[in-house]
Amino acid sequence: MSSHIGYWIGLPFMRQGLMTEAVYLILDHAFYSLSLNRIVAACMPTNRPSINLLQKCGFSPEGIAKEYLCINNSWEDHIIFSLISRNYAIR
Repeated sequence: MSSHIGYWIGLPFMRQGLMTEAVYLILDHAFYSLSLNRIVAACMPTNRPSINLLQKCGFSPEGIAKEYLCINNSWEDHIIFSLISRNYAIR
């Protein structure tokens, strides 16, 4: 089985490691408690902090999804990332 994750954090809480910790907690639960095989995440190509977060957590880019989500009334492309359970090790 697989699942998708999404995340958002308010400006006052950025750059404190909170989202990294939250994503790791989700991955630990998804892979070790739920026995999922694959987790997918998407972010806009211009969102460098999100790209860095996903790569830090072990995600790999798979490609671009054209007009993936409508954000502020505009259809935006997103990079699709995935992480397979066999490539994840608990911290």
